[in-house]
Amino acid sequence: MVRFLRLALAILPLITQHVYSQTTDPFKDGNLSHNPPWTGDTAMFKAENGVLHLHGKTASDSAGIQTLMANYDSLEWYIRLSLGFSPSNNNQWRFYLASGSGGLKNGPSVYTQIGETGSEDAIELLYRDQNQETSFFRGLYHINKNRNDLSLKIRYHQGLWEIFLDSLGADDLYLEGSAFYPLTFMPEYLGIWCRYTKSNAASFWMSDLYAGPWRIDTQPPVLENIRVLPPSTLHLDFSEPVQFLAAGQIGNYSSTRGIGHPSSASRKQDKINEVVLQFATPFEEGIIYGLDIRGVKDLSGWPVAHTTHLFSYYHTSPHEVVINEVLFNPKGDGVDFVEIVNRCSHLVDLSGLLLWNEDENGNLQHPTRLTTNQDWLFPGEYVYFTTDKERLKRDHPNMIWDQGVQLTMLPPYYNDQGTVVLTTMDTFIIDRMKYNEEMHFPTLNNVEGVSLERIRPDGPSDDPSNWHSASSASGYATPGFMNSQSDPSTKKTAILSIQPHVFSPGNDGKNNTALIRYEMPEPGCLGIIRIYDAAGRLIRFLLSESLLGRSGALSWDGTNEEGVPVDAGIYIVCLQWMHNNGIPEKNKELVIVRF
Repeated sequence: MVRFLRLALAILPLITQHVYSQTTDPFKDGNLSHNPPWTGDTAMFKAENGVLHLHGKTASDSAGIQTLMANYDSLEWYIRLSLGFSPSNNNQWRFYLASGSGGLKNGPSVYTQIGETGSEDAIELLYRDQNQETSFFRGLYHINKNRNDLSLKIRYHQGLWEIFLDSLGADDLYLEGSAFYPLTFMPEYLGIWCRYTKSNAASFWMSDLYAGPWRIDTQPPVLENIRVLPPSTLHLDFSEPVQFLAAGQIGNYSSTRGIGHPSSASRKQDKINEVVLQFATPFEEGIIYGLDIRGVKDLSGWPVAHTTHLFSYYHTSPHEVVINEVLFNPKGDGVDFVEIVNRCSHLVDLSGLLLWNEDENGNLQHPTRLTTNQDWLFPGEYVYFTTDKERLKRDHPNMIWDQGVQLTMLPPYYNDQGTVVLTTMDTFIIDRMKYNEEMHFPTLNNVEGVSLERIRPDGPSDDPSNWHSASSASGYATPGFMNSQSDPSTKKTAILSIQPHVFSPGNDGKNNTALIRYEMPEPGCLGIIRIYDAAGRLIRFLLSESLLGRSGALSWDGTNEEGVPVDAGIYIVCLQWMHNNGIPEKNKELVIVRF
């Protein structure tokens, strides 16, 4: 005999019990007695790692659970389902969408069913009142594999039922069909019911249950990352799943520099927010390209904003990016950090780099990717990595917040000794630094919260004499900016810096201009500042020949000499200046305009 349960959750205001506005259960808390409070055949179901798993009896039987549900003019149900068998009349699954006051067992009900006699099992919607069953919808997709992974969404409004299905268990839902069958009773319950044979008593899995008002998507997809797989492949990561057909249209993508449309475009089956583009022309290393995207839509039909996204790839060579500072013994409950600096003249994609430590035999272990997004490290730029920027700020208030990346974890760097290793994704070692607490300045009584700083960026990483304790004046660490113990001989004769490196001209109040700062090595220098595009064409005279102070700053609003906004892309800020002795010098920095 089937036992049923009643749980207090999400029912319309007519119900006098304590209820909620919708039924949602991610099955992550491992408890079926609350949030929502499942009752009844709970001994036959277990919530494990976000999945509701049937653990039936050793003999053939059935089990069902039910809950109060809310009633709206427009209702939506969603569930993911995995069946480890080919459905049949003896191995059957039902999702009770709505039942009346008698509950699943005795009340009028509408439910979707999978499992029947024969080999052409389909999704079916049925209405049952007492012992009379009426089928009012039958899908076309046959569910007859030995393993079936499905995602199911059903909507109801004023008698119209719409059934959406993804036969791979993802969120690429398509309309399986519709039917008109008005509800003639007040919905009060929803539930799950399984009939099983002995061999399939543990072969039902369900997850991501939702029942409530229609969930309306109002946000378009956003391209979050471009990954370059040399020589000619791009992987695009969107913020949400995108439509299969729209993602596969090669005309929706176009690359700059004569590359044009891809030869193929396909959305990945296992990750439906990822699109793979294959181009006929290889990308050149170190070149900045633009990718124009239009027409790609999410599952609700919202198109991605038409814009141009920049991408590049560069195979980083040893010591072009170096470990610049390490805090391995923080104060109290403080956190470690590792800082790196870009010594080369190219942009470096941080998503292609990993941090490691080594075991006692020198083997790499505990790989940590610096970022999953394509974030560029500019020439001469510093960036540090830690697990808690707030704690690091508490212990080292001088840190530059925006030059830090917070990770969920770092490789363990032990207080007495260890090794910091920086590699590419294929474990090619770019830099390696062995440390121990004896490398600190010997007169320091307490080295907790004191970082080791690199003295010369071009000096060897494995030379202890190239490392020194950070100064007390700097707060014993300099995350995000020049080391307090940096060798002056390695400093530029003039310093040109831009903040932010990526800005969006406009009036939205956020990063609308680029602030260009300069620091001169001596008073009385003459200088000019020009802006060029990536092709070397002069775009703007920002500063005509002038007598420069020891330091100064100018802003660029992203317009050319005529006051017209420039196109999105890479631009070069060039400071040309002359010493008092008449010797000319030049400094360059890159800045990106993005809309």
